[in-house]
Amino acid sequence: MYGEWLEVRNLFKDVLSNSPDKVIEMIKKDKFVPCVTVGPLESWINPLKYSIYGEVGYTIWGFDGYTSGTSFYNRIMEKYVEIQSHEKSKGDKWRPKLDDLIVSIIYIKKIGVVGLGVVTDITLDPVRNFEGWAEEIYTDREESRYWIMRVRMKVFWLREDVRRALEKALNSGFNLISELEGKELSARTLWQSYKCGDVPDNLDSNSLFLHSQCNRGSNLGNPKEGGYNTLKQLIKCIIEKDELGVKETYDFYSKLMSSKVQVSIPKVERPINVESTDQLKPIDCGKGSIKDVEALSNKFYVYVQRREDFFKLLASSAMMHNVLLVGPPGTGKTSMAISIVEALTGKNSECYEIATANALWFRRNLVGGESLRKGEVSWSSGILIRAYNKAARVNNGNYYVIIDEINRADVDKAFGEILTLMSDVGNTSAGKKILDEIEKEIRKFGDEDSDKLDEDAKQFLRNLKLLGEKRDEPLKRIRFIATMNEVDANNLFPIGEALTRRFLVFRIPYPCGTDDVKMFLESEEFKEIKKREIVTKVVFEEVNEFRKKYSCNELKKTKREEKINLNISPASVKLALSLLKQIVEDNDDESSIRKKFLDALEASLGTTDERILKEFVEYKTKRLGNSQQPAPS
Repeated sequence: MYGEWLEVRNLFKDVLSNSPDKVIEMIKKDKFVPCVTVGPLESWINPLKYSIYGEVGYTIWGFDGYTSGTSFYNRIMEKYVEIQSHEKSKGDKWRPKLDDLIVSIIYIKKIGVVGLGVVTDITLDPVRNFEGWAEEIYTDREESRYWIMRVRMKVFWLREDVRRALEKALNSGFNLISELEGKELSARTLWQSYKCGDVPDNLDSNSLFLHSQCNRGSNLGNPKEGGYNTLKQLIKCIIEKDELGVKETYDFYSKLMSSKVQVSIPKVERPINVESTDQLKPIDCGKGSIKDVEALSNKFYVYVQRREDFFKLLASSAMMHNVLLVGPPGTGKTSMAISIVEALTGKNSECYEIATANALWFRRNLVGGESLRKGEVSWSSGILIRAYNKAARVNNGNYYVIIDEINRADVDKAFGEILTLMSDVGNTSAGKKILDEIEKEIRKFGDEDSDKLDEDAKQFLRNLKLLGEKRDEPLKRIRFIATMNEVDANNLFPIGEALTRRFLVFRIPYPCGTDDVKMFLESEEFKEIKKREIVTKVVFEEVNEFRKKYSCNELKKTKREEKINLNISPASVKLALSLLKQIVEDNDDESSIRKKFLDALEASLGTTDERILKEFVEYKTKRLGNSQQPAPS
């Protein structure tokens, strides 16, 4: 704001002091008007950071200035003028007064109530926008949204785990979104733990709760409807039940203000303003959460100690950086990569692209380049330009490029400047320079109206023009999720640290034991399988015996030296079970079920390598005995 040039009037000094006593006193005496400031996590991240890096202890929230009679703009402006700046008995002049406080509940969608703040001032500012908020600017219709009004609040209470998250955020590189996402901080949790009475249902969709009831005398008093009285009840309850939390919040900010340590202020995570026609309607790619990815631990088997922790780490990594899944065939790498992205984006197909690498990939495939179209030399756009155009539309979350079997491509030949961009995720110092070079290259073929450019290139040039100095912002929203096959090396290109250091690497190995079998058989898919007890016994025995003999002992080392990849992958086990479910009959006994499973497993190995098939046939022959010898392969 205006720094030391402004001073607090005497009337308000107790309210804005470093002690919460006056605020607590007024709330307990019911001398306050409640409001709710509601928004998604990505919109609240920078205002929360503002409270520690900007004006310590203060946060801000924005509104688009919609002026209908029921709008938040009219409600809060009416209350602000009525209770703090207009004394009718003194004539028509505006004078400061302190009959009541305006107290706002800080509410993050899908997370819940995270804090309380006293509204101190309201600014109408058509000249500037807070850098942490995206504005939706349309050139061809009236639905543009500008955050013209800013409400400033002194934060006097934060949930304990939110305070901890902000403390961690003071450390360089801490990801505040990752820490807060998935927390259960709902108003329901607060009310139940503090025993404050009824709580509104479905708060994220409860319009009466979320639509900022600020007017005294509102008839929305039913607690289950989430009206005015309900908001007052919740605020008073928090103060009465967690007064210590109020004091700890003040202490947190007071220590930060008095600290002699110089805090390194991070660059604001600027969302992209969308200025376009309907062709560039914003895309929400952040509808999912870390918890949605954690739930995949029930779908995919990974040979780790705690699958939930593995998927939680994987989700956080995919949100922050590029991810590489490395492992042999059949371990579920590709399906896992797609499922992770779908979980994070809410299954929004506009938020990701899937490409399978191959030996014929050149820079033209990844970035773009010269091509023949209708007998003329023209420009053909690659993955990067398509991703950039989509990322320019993303107003929440990231855009993901999934590259399957990345080591089937010659990285040095194909990836070019993408390697540089990969190494600089979130801080694209080289981004503008690379974009400028690509633009020059494209414009050699023509401008936005040229028939020698494909539609992706034309849109790319328009985006660069619209975004101007912020043209590198979309690059910060692009994440690469790749899979790498560590087997079949003769058909693959070597991958060195030049590529792998651009990723957070997760290895998906073949399992030992039968934990994957247990997970599959306990799933809904196989609960109704015929002869379940015998099938369970047979499948556990065979998978355990084969892995113990060929995959998880010294023989494994020998087979590796012979370059024989002899194992049963989780994918093979699941496919064999699916086949067995279709062919097992009521009159089958253990012997016939064992043969059917081993036959199904052989068909599910997914290989034509004669050495592997020979080993498996020999194993099957021994397990079935001479009476049911399989036909020679």
